[in-house]
Amino acid sequence: LLIVFYLLKFLFDENQTLIYSPITFINMKSNFQYMSRKQLELEKLIKLPIFSIHPFFNKHSNLWFFSDLDGPSKAYEINLEDFSYSLFNENLKLGLLTSYIWLEENNKLLISRDAEGDEQYNIHLYDFVTKQETKLTDTPKAKEFFVDISPNKTHLLVSSNRNKVNNLFKLDIDSKELTQLTFHDLPISGGGDWSQDDIIYYNAIATENKRNVDIWMVHADGSNNKELLQLSDDSLDYVFDISNDGELLLISTDAKGVLQAVIYNTKTKEIKCYN
Repeated sequence: LLIVFYLLKFLFDENQTLIYSPITFINMKSNFQYMSRKQLELEKLIKLPIFSIHPFFNKHSNLWFFSDLDGPSKAYEINLEDFSYSLFNENLKLGLLTSYIWLEENNKLLISRDAEGDEQYNIHLYDFVTKQETKLTDTPKAKEFFVDISPNKTHLLVSSNRNKVNNLFKLDIDSKELTQLTFHDLPISGGGDWSQDDIIYYNAIATENKRNVDIWMVHADGSNNKELLQLSDDSLDYVFDISNDGELLLISTDAKGVLQAVIYNTKTKEIKCYN
């Protein structure tokens, strides 16, 4: 079933290339077109280090990547002409549960990470050109992860329990202004997906039945927050991905007793199940 999910997810995203890094497939989107133009010899490819997260091509056609070659996962740079690589910044480290988003237009990396294993996550912005790091949130007693980014790359969708219950917020990357979007009494379950038409789809528990996770929506300005889809009153329904045009949702559900992949059309309300 996991293969089915990733095949369906692959169909949602255009211009992707898969490359192999010894033990894992790396999903490359359109900003990695350099890799598809340059044919890599298999012998050279399998000698590359194992990437902790998928790599990013900078404007000089070199590759930035994270790997645990020497202890904790650190940032390295690889030259794709001769496949030599070197440590880029030993102070830029990734923890086990670190999440990230590359901002390829300005060579920056958004990171959610804790401080020395305290499990209280905050959001940071790292500039690979200046090698400067900026802290975007600072809540020592809360866990804050970004789960998606706006289509214009100006805001982050953040999951935070700063107000005791885990809800979704919108973070302005430049001003650091944080706006609460959802106000659930029970913690939201998982993350969310920000569509091209500025609608955010996410998973939430709206009843005391913890087995009832449904699909909800909210506009990016905080309006029209409502339940979108309930496949059963006793099922775990999660948004797995969203199509580029925002029309189709890829959902996982166990409404029929087994885990299934479902495609939901937000315009026609049509539901298609895949086993």
